[in-house]
Amino acid sequence: MPSIPMSPPVPIPNQTNVSNVSPPYVPPISSSVPVTPNMTTNTMDGMLFQDHPSYASSTLELYTIEVKTGVNKKGSMKNNEPVSVVLHGTSNNYYSPGPASPKLPLVATGYLKKLFHSQKTDVFYLVTHNVGFLRGITLDFSGAPQTWFIENIIIKVFGRWYSCNINNWIVQGQQSFDLQYLGDNAAPYPSPSMNTLSPDNNMQQIYGNPYGTPQYGHHYDNRFTSRMMQPSNGRTVLGPIVKFRGRDQLAWNLSILLVTDDVHQLGPMKYSTSVDSHASWQQCSPKCIYQFGNSKMWRYDFTVYLLNSAQTVNYQMPDQRSFQIAVPAINQQPNIAFGSCNDRAHPYGMESMADKNATWSYLDRVHNSEAKMHLLVLGGDQIYADSVFEASPDLRIWNAQSTKQKQIINWFTSQTREEAECYYFKMYVQCWSQDKIPLVFGQVPTMMIWDDHDIFDGWGSLDPEMLNCPCYQQLFPIAKKYFFLFQMQGSLDGVISNEISNELGGSTGIARNINGPYTTASILTGNTAILLMDLRSERNMFTHTSGIVLSDASWKSIERWLQSIEGVSRLFLVSSVPVVYPHRNSFDKVLDLMHHNLVDDCRDHWPAMIHKDELSRLLSDLIVFMKSKHCQVTILTGDVHCGGYGTIEYLPERIMIEQYISSGFSAKAPPKLAREMLKLFHQTFRNGDFLLTMGKLPNKEMLLATANFLCMFANPNTGGYTAVWYAKPKQNNLVEPFPPPLTLTQPML
Repeated sequence: MPSIPMSPPVPIPNQTNVSNVSPPYVPPISSSVPVTPNMTTNTMDGMLFQDHPSYASSTLELYTIEVKTGVNKKGSMKNNEPVSVVLHGTSNNYYSPGPASPKLPLVATGYLKKLFHSQKTDVFYLVTHNVGFLRGITLDFSGAPQTWFIENIIIKVFGRWYSCNINNWIVQGQQSFDLQYLGDNAAPYPSPSMNTLSPDNNMQQIYGNPYGTPQYGHHYDNRFTSRMMQPSNGRTVLGPIVKFRGRDQLAWNLSILLVTDDVHQLGPMKYSTSVDSHASWQQCSPKCIYQFGNSKMWRYDFTVYLLNSAQTVNYQMPDQRSFQIAVPAINQQPNIAFGSCNDRAHPYGMESMADKNATWSYLDRVHNSEAKMHLLVLGGDQIYADSVFEASPDLRIWNAQSTKQKQIINWFTSQTREEAECYYFKMYVQCWSQDKIPLVFGQVPTMMIWDDHDIFDGWGSLDPEMLNCPCYQQLFPIAKKYFFLFQMQGSLDGVISNEISNELGGSTGIARNINGPYTTASILTGNTAILLMDLRSERNMFTHTSGIVLSDASWKSIERWLQSIEGVSRLFLVSSVPVVYPHRNSFDKVLDLMHHNLVDDCRDHWPAMIHKDELSRLLSDLIVFMKSKHCQVTILTGDVHCGGYGTIEYLPERIMIEQYISSGFSAKAPPKLAREMLKLFHQTFRNGDFLLTMGKLPNKEMLLATANFLCMFANPNTGGYTAVWYAKPKQNNLVEPFPPPLTLTQPML
């Protein structure tokens, strides 16, 4: 079929300025050296990270805009009604009006068909020119009826928060409002205050005389201007994030990630253990693993030797912030927290952002008040990157094409790539720098594996015509690059020892294949080991009814590692999607025939018919391992936005494997109707000699339908574990101090 020529570049719309005396829009001048990488056409596996520059230049910025609708709303807005915003920045002296963004449409994302529901918050992600420090916003409701009452707008941009309290009816036409600076990563939402400015005079009243004394509220307090007008010396916008990098005989290898908004060299980190005196602080210098514009990613690598007793690692960052890490004794079973689906970017209206912070607050409370957690395992969807197709102007145009056109148009230009790079890099910073997430990441070593939303919804399970389209094939390596940088804390040059490996790194190592797959395995402490399976890097659909999850080479690598380890009595196997879950393959076929957008979710799970053979291989491998090594296997999984429990029984010998589901950390549970439909599906099904059963939780329910995470506490007397689900109470609009979490406790086999 002949290719359809790509449409010519879309001209930038006319700019809107804050004041009639403002200069015309001029794109901000980046202080970074422009770099135009010579990028080659990519295939799913054909692009090496070495082809990516270790330095990326961008004058683009990712803006997160949250619009909260008040109680006085009388209707809902359909997504075809034009609503847009213009962001207004400041000039280089931070007092005069500066550049403005193009007119940015607020577009409904994914399955969302309406915006501005009563007492909900709609979230939009927009990539556009960096206009600098924000001073105002213009709302254009030209096509909207006068039925919307907006309480406030929150804007987040690379670690800085701004607010606009409207608390008034929105009228047709354009209205401009002042923005207040809340601070760096400022979590509190301000109380609404009535804005009585009329549309015909609000600009001068809000912004004042642009050449006179600034009237911008507390944006310009001395504390802020002194930081903005002088070199920042590496303002930290993300981190520290502690990562467990594997065990070498008698030591844990750890690393710490920081992201700064300055290119200056970062100072050393100091650390010591509880068995040392503070006079014996050790220093660790950082390695710059990546630069994006004026931002740098820094990694500190250090080793903690395991002792016969538990120890505390005290460390201090260059900005003088101090943290502690709990490290278990060499023969001690570690306490492990598990979760998935950190959905801080979901397009559906949410009651409040505080709801998304509750579970992280609970985990921080458990770690500091109940029992120290030695490891935090995140099983996929650590970010939700689905909005990349609406955030990027280029991709938004591509996404509006017909399905057939999407499959054959090679839409990717250098501008598209720059927008996508900006989106993924800054999405990680924005999602992981909010509220209690930095506190947890700074105290508990992490291990992470990705799932589809870390790329975009459905990757690997979409129809082959879409999965292999030029746009998806060129977007995937960009998502993979930033997963490797942020979640694996990998170095793109691969010069760190043991960074690159084609095999799982032996009984005490970690996978380091720089181009994936990223299956990770290690012995921890005591008799405990962990295996995180990468179920996305190689997942593919060959036809509508056939595909793979893992390549044969990956299966053999896992099998060799399982047979190589010794002295392990418990293996935690992390699968990003459930092995046991209510399922009905006939339902999948109906969705497929209907071309329904949920069909990829049905294909994701192991019980899907297309994965029958690979599921048999997985279960058979585990039984062989359990019998030969006398080791109990426990499966940890997520994806489904609910908590749950299941069992897998090997019928010939009555060998049992338990599965624990925890999902999601910040994700909204499926609607009640959808949960009720799951009860109509098969709760028990056979796969050869295996009987897979969806069980009941300690509260006698099949699913825990609220945000949750799972903690596995070691029992030093029995050598076993007790599992405890911690869940957000089923009420809306939670604010701190949060009420006690719901808890469900169950001893593990």
